[in-house]
Amino acid sequence: MKRTSIPYLLALAVLLGACSKNVLLDNPSSAAVTFTIDGTEVVEVAANSTAEVSISEGKHKVKVEGGGISSRDTSFSLREGGILHAGSSTYLIWRQLYGLQNDRATLLNERWVEFDSAKAFGDFKVFPPDVLFIEKTWDHGLEEPLPESKTLMISKDFAVESKIFRAKDFLETYKEMAGKAQ
Repeated sequence: MKRTSIPYLLALAVLLGACSKNVLLDNPSSAAVTFTIDGTEVVEVAANSTAEVSISEGKHKVKVEGGGISSRDTSFSLREGGILHAGSSTYLIWRQLYGLQNDRATLLNERWVEFDSAKAFGDFKVFPPDVLFIEKTWDHGLEEPLPESKTLMISKDFAVESKIFRAKDFLETYKEMAGKAQ
């Protein structure tokens, strides 16, 4: 029988762990939702809540059932983690500039964007409800606030950060920020 050393097994476990990414399962609907990932992993997420799962990098299939919406299937390729949601909300990634504002036009792609019968001005990426998986490209997650200000290093006069929102949460934040600006 061949013996395998403990350090080798630990190194292999770390390597295999590095190949999986955290994915947030988001259910903003008013009823429980069941996510079935690759036909084997079944996770029920209660109404208006989230759960986190670890999924290996690569291609995956998911089936989402419940939440008062008909069953939905999608395939996605996982690289950096992200959000897998119930399909009942539009999601937005909003990029904000902190610091020097004179390069705003070159640093941000600001324009008027329409979604869910609303209109907002800014640098947005909009994901309609039928896009069930959103690859992580943001700095601040669903439950993290968008910073009001940012401390910058002496060598850097600006920073661009992004946050992902559910459409409903974004509209509340946007109205609040507009009220502060007046």
